[in-house]
Amino acid sequence: MKIPLSAIDLMTQTVIDNDELKNQIFTLENYLTILLEYQRITNLSTDFRFETVSVNEISKKIVKKIQ
Repeated sequence: MKIPLSAIDLMTQTVIDNDELKNQIFTLENYLTILLEYQRITNLSTDFRFETVSVNEISKKIVKKIQ
């Protein structure tokens, strides 16, 4: 992630090429997404919460919401 950030920083100090800036931002966003996905995968305990629910009640709420 440091390379795209350094490239963006350098571009702000010189003439900015919008296409290259967009490319660097896209690359940075992809690296951040990968990092966040990795963090999520390594800590699966925060992704799930199991509880007993009434399917009938949930179905009624969904039907009311979409009508």
